[in-house]
Amino acid sequence: MLAAGMLAAGLGPTAGADPADRTDELPDLVADPVGRAITTTYTDSSGTRALLRFDGYVHNQGSGPLELYGTARSSGEMTEVYQRLYDSDGGSEARTTSPAPRILFENADGHGHWHLHDAAAYSLWNENRTKEVAPAQKVGFCLVDSEHVDPWGPDEAAYTVDGLNFCEQHNPEADELDMGVSPGWRDIYHRDLAFQWVDISDVTPGRYALRSEVDPEGVVIEEDETNPPAFADTVVPGYVAQPFAVEVPWSQPTRLELPVESFGDVDEPRFRIEEAPENGVLDKSEGEWFTGSSVTYIPQPGHSGPDSFRFSARERGNEFPRSPREATASLDVGEAPLPVTLGGDAEQRADVTSGAVQTPRGPGEAHGVPTGSDGDSERRRAPDVSEPLPDPGGSPLARPQVELRHGELLARTVPWHSGTVDLAVIGDGRSLGSCQAEVPAGRPYTCLLASGVTGDELRDARAVATLRSGDHLLDTHDIPMR
Repeated sequence: MLAAGMLAAGLGPTAGADPADRTDELPDLVADPVGRAITTTYTDSSGTRALLRFDGYVHNQGSGPLELYGTARSSGEMTEVYQRLYDSDGGSEARTTSPAPRILFENADGHGHWHLHDAAAYSLWNENRTKEVAPAQKVGFCLVDSEHVDPWGPDEAAYTVDGLNFCEQHNPEADELDMGVSPGWRDIYHRDLAFQWVDISDVTPGRYALRSEVDPEGVVIEEDETNPPAFADTVVPGYVAQPFAVEVPWSQPTRLELPVESFGDVDEPRFRIEEAPENGVLDKSEGEWFTGSSVTYIPQPGHSGPDSFRFSARERGNEFPRSPREATASLDVGEAPLPVTLGGDAEQRADVTSGAVQTPRGPGEAHGVPTGSDGDSERRRAPDVSEPLPDPGGSPLARPQVELRHGELLARTVPWHSGTVDLAVIGDGRSLGSCQAEVPAGRPYTCLLASGVTGDELRDARAVATLRSGDHLLDTHDIPMR
């Protein structure tokens, strides 16, 4: 073997030109950005983890080789480790450093050979590269010439897997061994090897930078001991819940869309309510994952003012991150409507404070720009009041009812105006079920709110039905329970 033959002959200086005419040709280890990063999961005795895997490198861009020799084996470690340094005249000298490099026999990567311990270190940093997000993992290398990357150095690999017996693979009883990287060459540890990863099991999805260092302990003698780490931009795929604020009407179900930011190529999101609202209920249970980005919020009877809930998001089918980032939905529940009666004369005026009016044809909504104001009220002209269409039963949403039949909670109604029908039942401070559909005028609508419901759950329950056309509320009912 190249290095072993020279090193075994003697560890002292070899002959060469006059020292005054010689210059050291030292290695210079630099960090290259990691390559081919992918995300995957890995299961071992400690459980399943989410990993960011990548190719790692030990790159020697110096004028001389990195060459290490280990001997005096004891308990799986070479207790004497030397670095062979060469000069411009072909002479060489073995030196040690403090702390000295460590060469250990390790099976963890599946190769079962000797490693330069802590040859490289990897960590995950924020996108701006100012803060570590996932801690560094130090890894060992069996150093060989894998790839010629610089215009200098030997054309052929000097330190090879065959020539070095792959760092005495499957030979934990080896008494000596050597390893190295020629100038202008680098060693490659591929991403499918153990420890070529950063654990991202609890990292929030987003854009990050992978940091790589070589010789993080500073045990190798080099031309430049201040080489910086290298960074490679990367993405942890997934979803992050986003906060939002919205106004909701008094005492009526409101469908809310839960916003997320996505990163990478991902499947659809799923959601979890982390903390339920204090002054209302949702149609999704706290602590349970669900698909679909919408939830229905129903204020408690008589409540107006602020309310909120917290939620999180993950990619469907993905158990990571373990603790997804939570976002807050801030709700502002409107005040109770103040009914006002308007006659048919378009010149009549009425003061309204909340937008609900009573027209000759039933309840409607005040809308448009006020023509004036007086104190806490707004003055609107009669043409600015939307009136519901006439219907056979005197109400746009006819005969709404909810009944329990063989454990199934069913809701029925007939809208006499085309629009969006919302039906929901609240019991014991939580939603027992809800449904929503676009229904044509005059068509009976039936929906299954929930299954497996008992009569006890319906004690003191409250059911609500609403009909909307666009932004206009046409009708609302508290439904009698049967």
